[in-house]
Amino acid sequence: METVVTEMHTLDEFYEDWSLTFTGVIKDEIPLYLDFLDEHGGLKNRDYYTFTGKLMNDYYCLTGSNRYADDLNFLVIRLSSLKNIAETSVARFGLGGRWFTDIVDNNSSRQNIELMVYGRESL
Repeated sequence: METVVTEMHTLDEFYEDWSLTFTGVIKDEIPLYLDFLDEHGGLKNRDYYTFTGKLMNDYYCLTGSNRYADDLNFLVIRLSSLKNIAETSVARFGLGGRWFTDIVDNNSSRQNIELMVYGRESL
């Protein structure tokens, strides 16, 4: 079941949970992602979350080339929905899945490097 995320505090929950995240997802293809995950580690349920790049940009103050397209779709699966995290950890690479913490931390690092090196936000 889909939950559309509009509240910024939910992103904090994804971060604390190390939720499995996919960027640039076409909404009609979400069942294919769920099927893949169910075949590679298994899902306890088919609950998932979606939000757009605009929410990510606004909450994490992403600018310039570090900014996501406002209409880019993110797909998030909480770790509590995964049966076998170890198997899913390997299989997720086949679909470009990353942990939400990695996405946020990498964005933050890129943003900070731009500020330190160039004394400005990224272009």
